[in-house]
Amino acid sequence: MKNFIKNKKGDEIISKQLIFLILNLIFLLAIMFFIVRASTGAAVLEETSAKTVAILIDSMKPGTEANFSLTKLYDFAEKNRYSGQVISIDSNTNTIHIQVLGSGGYNFQFLSSSKSFSYYVDKSQENQEVLVLKKV
Repeated sequence: MKNFIKNKKGDEIISKQLIFLILNLIFLLAIMFFIVRASTGAAVLEETSAKTVAILIDSMKPGTEANFSLTKLYDFAEKNRYSGQVISIDSNTNTIHIQVLGSGGYNFQFLSSSKSFSYYVDKSQENQEVLVLKKV
């Protein structure tokens, strides 16, 4: 009986298995987080909207104004109780950031080197948000 208590080889095996199980659990939780985020459609909506706005900015000629409906983005953000900034455009780094959930978001760089454009989100019409881009 005393030999059995002093033998600690079993403790070493259990601790290795416990570490292995904890690492597997962390890995599975990370995969589940990605699957849940992808299944909501947020990633696809953010990516397609950012790329569409980038193409719109790149194709604009000086002196033009373009409108892009953000209603789907704002509805999705409202449905998921996200009240932060949905879209931001940084003309210094030529980056568009769209976010409709509390974490993450999607960044996309556009090619236009012109820093002479402005944008704002027009919420004057009920239940309709429109991105207004003006290139000078």
